[in-house]
Amino acid sequence: MSKKTLCILVAIIFVVSITSCSKKEKFGDIYNMQNMTIETVDYTNSESVGNYLYSLRGLRSSDENNQTNYPTLDHLQYLYFYEGKGIYHCSILVDYSHEKLLYDYVQDVVMSHLNFPENIRDLTEEDIVGIQNLLEEQDIFSLKREYDGTGGKSYGEYEGYWGFSLLFDDGSAFVTSGRGDNESGWPNQYFILKDALFAMADK
Repeated sequence: MSKKTLCILVAIIFVVSITSCSKKEKFGDIYNMQNMTIETVDYTNSESVGNYLYSLRGLRSSDENNQTNYPTLDHLQYLYFYEGKGIYHCSILVDYSHEKLLYDYVQDVVMSHLNFPENIRDLTEEDIVGIQNLLEEQDIFSLKREYDGTGGKSYGEYEGYWGFSLLFDDGSAFVTSGRGDNESGWPNQYFILKDALFAMADK
């Protein structure tokens, strides 16, 4: 192979590699409820559960602003709650599509998908009714999109954060979240919702 031919081949490979890189999904495209490609799951297989939870990482965010109107709560596909601060984490995932309730007191079940969730149990009719009543009583759709409790300061990895996400079977989504170490980042409804959900999960 001549030196000229080799140079041409190297140039072609370089152009192709740049083009393919430019077509890669952006972080926001992957981690978004409206763009999730959800894996199938076998809840008796830990590897399958891990892959499934990884595919749900978009539950943390939505491209769309929260809407004025949503389907009724019996059209929920997922409810996802998470909280973290330093080494402390906890989370709940209500998987309506597979009638499962996953919860963990030490990790985020979606973002820590390589670790099998602490608890997985069947979602009961009592759970479904209880969650609907809770969301209605606390008027979850009245919560703001974001609560900033940073006070203009950054606490690094020890900064507290939390989030609630609801995804409906028609693709509409609701997200509310907060961060920081000041009260303004943690509305009263948040604590009521969290405590009630974990009390329900522990039954």
